[in-house]
Amino acid sequence: MIAYPDGHGGCWADGRGVTTAEEAGVDDVAFLRALIDHAADRYATAPDQTVVAGVSNGVCRRVKRRHPARVVGRVGWRTVTRRRRSPADVVARRLGRAGR
Repeated sequence: MIAYPDGHGGCWADGRGVTTAEEAGVDDVAFLRALIDHAADRYATAPDQTVVAGVSNGVCRRVKRRHPARVVGRVGWRTVTRRRRSPADVVARRLGRAGR
């Protein structure tokens, strides 16, 4: 399953302290954790095999750091574009490294 959530007001609270989402007090890590749990409850996904991907690693890194039992990997799209791999290939490689 793949989910494409939108950030608050078109941006994410990525930890830099400069986004409108952060000014609004949004907790994107809690939001993404709730999304992972919702997908597990509703669609029987395996939350301990979640890979978080994003344009940068800001929010991805924070989710992985705070919920290591839930998130097996993170992928910044710069990794995808810099190495000229498909997103699916990068995710598969990350899952392979995690022993999945």
